[in-house]
Amino acid sequence: MGPEQRAPLSRWALSGLLLAGLGACKPEDPKDSGTDLEPSIVGSIFPERSDVPANVAIYKAFGFDQNQRMLSYFSSSPNATCENVADYLRVGAEPYDPEEMFAPDSCNFFIRVDQDYAGGINYTRSADDTSIDLIGTGTSIECALGEGSFELGVLREGDPDEDYYYSGRWWVGHPLTYTYNFSGGNEEPYTFEISYTALDGGYTQESLDGAAATAEVTGTIQGEWCPELASTGLF
Repeated sequence: MGPEQRAPLSRWALSGLLLAGLGACKPEDPKDSGTDLEPSIVGSIFPERSDVPANVAIYKAFGFDQNQRMLSYFSSSPNATCENVADYLRVGAEPYDPEEMFAPDSCNFFIRVDQDYAGGINYTRSADDTSIDLIGTGTSIECALGEGSFELGVLREGDPDEDYYYSGRWWVGHPLTYTYNFSGGNEEPYTFEISYTALDGGYTQESLDGAAATAEVTGTIQGEWCPELASTGLF
């Protein structure tokens, strides 16, 4: 597969999304990693112009909040830790191999709430809601579609910097119709309840054309208090 078909990982896609408003295998079986952890947020995302769905199996979640602002990350790997998620997200850092926190053929989520997080939020967005949605546009859903692996290289010939890219297709989006019911934080664990039914997005490194998606994603996960997220440059 040529470099023009690869797509960058979170530190590039997240920064662009927020400023604008994975070896061939399934997600790792937790039994293989020596833990009995099961995914807590599960389902599928069906992007336009994709022959395969994006699989959702979230094993770990991490969050940090301060002054009514909250940042959280949801990982498809049962091996993810607060430290490696923060290293992966850190803006301007050296390339970081995401093997420990992003399983191939799966999706990870980043959610930032920029105001009014005071011990939690409870927000439902319906399909006919036309108001400005600051919470939805503060969300990045990144999906490695189908078979592939993470490889160090450049996206296009002549690019000055290397990073890790997924060799398969890479879809990035944000929710349009969804529910967030979050609680906790302030140095305590979180409870994150999430459901997605419709999303907007695209194959960000293939084309400027959009590719909306339907979704059947739901679940509730306990999130770890992760102060290292404050140092990523995204908080």
